[in-house]
Amino acid sequence: KDALFEETPTDSEIVNYLSANLKPKRFLHTIGVAVTAANMAAVLGSSPHDAYVAGLLHDCAKYFTSEESVWLCEQEGIGLSDVERENPVLVHGKLGAFLARTRYHIDNGEILSAICHHTVGRPNMGLLEKIVYVADFMEPGRVMDCQPHSLTDIRKMSFHDIDRALLMVLECTVTHLRNMKAPMDPLTLETYHF
Repeated sequence: KDALFEETPTDSEIVNYLSANLKPKRFLHTIGVAVTAANMAAVLGSSPHDAYVAGLLHDCAKYFTSEESVWLCEQEGIGLSDVERENPVLVHGKLGAFLARTRYHIDNGEILSAICHHTVGRPNMGLLEKIVYVADFMEPGRVMDCQPHSLTDIRKMSFHDIDRALLMVLECTVTHLRNMKAPMDPLTLETYHF
């Protein structure tokens, strides 16, 4: 619950802390999302720095176990849905936004919302939320066979039409979850339909 820093840390202080506390693969993904999001923001008309910070902190709660994540949310009054309780991996967005605010002193509502919604999305996302959501899915370190759209096509689209890129990512996500017969957060489906 205590702040990690006395005041808002510099970007390099955040990078150093995450490097020491995230697993190497997660840290590389984090840097990939931060840089990709900043580049997308520069092209799409959002703040590259805000996108970079949101990208850096989007998985800042990933080092907690599932049990710790749910427990921390309960302790801090962060509401969880039944789907989130059954699939605690979905909790890290909400918990990450809380940590960004309380431990990293981030008070920019757009950054906090982008962190909060990068996992399941939400209808009517703002530009920064869309950028971080898409960057998380397709940053350069990602290697996966997604359907019905390839990562290459999503990457190309993300710098030209963020709404189309977002829909492509959501179509891939919904298709994957349905094919795996995995539970889907209702918010993801609402975002897709929106």
